[in-house]
Amino acid sequence: MSSTNENSQDLLIKQTIARKYTSAASLASEEPIYGCSCRVNVPLTHEEITSKASSLGYPMKEMKNVPEEVISMSMGCGNPTKYANLRPGDFVLDVGCGAGLDSVLSSRAVGRYGTLLATDLSRRMLELCRQNSQKMNLTNLEFVLCDGESLPFKSGSVDHIVTNCSINLMPNKRKVMEEAHRIVKETGHVTFSDIASVSPLPEELKKDLNLWAACISGVVGEDVFLQNLEVAGFRSIDVVDRKVFHYGEKDRLRIRNYFGDRLDIVSSVLGLENKLESLVVRAEKR
Repeated sequence: MSSTNENSQDLLIKQTIARKYTSAASLASEEPIYGCSCRVNVPLTHEEITSKASSLGYPMKEMKNVPEEVISMSMGCGNPTKYANLRPGDFVLDVGCGAGLDSVLSSRAVGRYGTLLATDLSRRMLELCRQNSQKMNLTNLEFVLCDGESLPFKSGSVDHIVTNCSINLMPNKRKVMEEAHRIVKETGHVTFSDIASVSPLPEELKKDLNLWAACISGVVGEDVFLQNLEVAGFRSIDVVDRKVFHYGEKDRLRIRNYFGDRLDIVSSVLGLENKLESLVVRAEKR
């Protein structure tokens, strides 16, 4: 899953993230995930689940026949499938599939003659995605355990790539985008949903491994995110959706639960309100 040239800090980050998400996936049946790899120790009501999906940009008609537990376990920050313009028969790659909401929606969009490749760094999370697809009787998904910075697929092999809140988890974001550019066909597109910073993050927040898994430490500014896409070779780069994060009661609760008695970190993370945003970016290979 990792390159032989990978430095020890990047490897440690990936191992921490894989461990956190493996734990979250293992406990998902007992306690729904509420964003990133965090849990809140209180059940989510039906209204909270649907409200969460709606706030991320998933129309309720799109959620038709999607099991509620699949929606509640979503760990994304937007809805890339809304803007991906997937067509029946497409070959689609979901990098960092998590519990699988975007994978199952993409699977339905490409139909029985299309294929959805779901990948993740955590074996347990990949299995959770498989289980969720089986609940919907979907048969056009394949599952691959791999690192988004080193994808084991042929160049020019897929029509479209989607990601949802996974690029911020990867230390070498430019490598992720270069790999995406390599794998997508000449006529292909990518749709990336991710978190960006409105203003620079405090330095202490960039060094905490737990904050990497909480989708904070690895966040870069919007200008850097878009520049990485351009340097990787993508063209017609377009931000199709943007939302600044505002904390609700549930968000504050999960932050306090996640960091426990580390009150300095709790205070710093709560102070990020209105300083982080979710982006959905669409780009073409040529």
